[in-house]
Amino acid sequence: MRTLLKLVSNSKKEILIWFAWLSMFFALYKIYFSVKSLEQNFEGIQNFSINQISEYERQQGSKLYDRRWFDRIIRVDQNTIQPQLRKRFKQVFKENSIEVKGKSVLCVGARRGGEVRAFQDLGALAIGIDFNPGERNKHVLYGSASELQFASNVFDMIYSNILDHIQDTATFFDEICRVTRHDAFLLLDLDQNKPDKWSVHDLRGQVDNFSRQVVSKGWIILSRKVILNEKDKGKIALVFKKAFN
Repeated sequence: MRTLLKLVSNSKKEILIWFAWLSMFFALYKIYFSVKSLEQNFEGIQNFSINQISEYERQQGSKLYDRRWFDRIIRVDQNTIQPQLRKRFKQVFKENSIEVKGKSVLCVGARRGGEVRAFQDLGALAIGIDFNPGERNKHVLYGSASELQFASNVFDMIYSNILDHIQDTATFFDEICRVTRHDAFLLLDLDQNKPDKWSVHDLRGQVDNFSRQVVSKGWIILSRKVILNEKDKGKIALVFKKAFN
């Protein structure tokens, strides 16, 4: 009798052990497939985000990902672009009787924000946009020149030096007209040097063509100068005033 009871007791223990192992197996099985499901969802989100970025946008934003370019961009942005533009803008505003203090300014293609800070130094409320403004950039937002994310009639001034990097310049000029007020100013710098690998247009000899495009949108040209004492020596600086809304 004792032997029989012992056998029954051992059988119960074995059954309980098997149930414990079986429960553990199903728990691990459930965890495994939950993790796989999360991985698949995450991959789907990643693929979705990547697919929304065009090859053109990836190309234009790639310079800041290259460490060799990144260090140079940061250095030039702070030590060259900002002080050079601040000095020139101050002179341009004086020559054309333009008040910039307290005005809203948008810099298109501003990367790390040297031009934005130049306007801020002169008292403007300035912000920039770029395909790749980099991390923790308090001066520049993500944005596209062909689809400005701002309301209509909000900016007093626009500055850009990236016409050679904008695929659809006609749409860009339409967007400028939309977001600017009726008495706004437009400052454009057109590089006259050999295009780099990020350029989509060769601006050499195209200044008159682009000037006509802007004028056809309702702007009048105030000044045109060759800049010889700044980065991108020989660029053409154009200043326009909006003639009507």
